[in-house]
Amino acid sequence: MDRMLTDRLFFPVKSLEEKTVAYIGRKVNGDTSGKDKYYCYPPGTPLPIYPSVFPKRPETVVFVEGIFDLANLVDKGLDNVVCIFGVSTLYKTAKQQLLPLKVQGIANILLLLDSDKAGQEAMKELKPSVS
Repeated sequence: MDRMLTDRLFFPVKSLEEKTVAYIGRKVNGDTSGKDKYYCYPPGTPLPIYPSVFPKRPETVVFVEGIFDLANLVDKGLDNVVCIFGVSTLYKTAKQQLLPLKVQGIANILLLLDSDKAGQEAMKELKPSVS
């Protein structure tokens, strides 16, 4: 079996049209740091923010970096959380990816990113896009 498929929990990622566009797998056993922490199938698929449609249309959404961050907050009762699949994916396409949220009337975006260097730099970079 392909080693990239073992010891991972996979989540389907859906497009704005609710079609499954990819599966993101997060390593759950052993070393969960570094490059092999996540695996996207099919490889190289650009990931949209997820979810990008909210049935209840909240006024505010919370952006988090990882799918486990999203799952953790949903488990705690929040239903307005969006996974951006790492900060680098949103830099170039922020305005395009935020459009579906604005169309739904979402007025506020809270950035709840990791406290590492990448997360802190992304806070500075993305803040003008989400304001």
